[in-house]
Amino acid sequence: MTEHALTPAAAERRLIELEKQLELATEMLKIARDKEVEAKHGYEAARRNAGFNKECPRVERGGTTVAERTEWIEDKAADEQRKYDIATAARQAAYDHLQTTREQGMMCMALLRSANTAYAMTTGA
Repeated sequence: MTEHALTPAAAERRLIELEKQLELATEMLKIARDKEVEAKHGYEAARRNAGFNKECPRVERGGTTVAERTEWIEDKAADEQRKYDIATAARQAAYDHLQTTREQGMMCMALLRSANTAYAMTTGA
């Protein structure tokens, strides 16, 4: 026999399942934030290292402009910037997943309340 999704027992099981998913989503967000910070530090270090590189163009009147120097530095740090961008997107996705799981939990709690009320009315409890 298949249990209906709106029975109090089924709603409680779903709520417990969502609680576990919420804990996992929270942990995944923490990990994603750590990776994002690590990637940001890597990107910033790559930019600094490029700026101090002996091959880095020197800004001078009639020669290299500040914009050209900045572009050279950014080009040298492009791989690290890409890693940082990917880590930022992953952190945002983890945050979105956490929010979705929270919203599902709230809907499940509302359904549980409704199911409990409906079952109480039909059983006279």
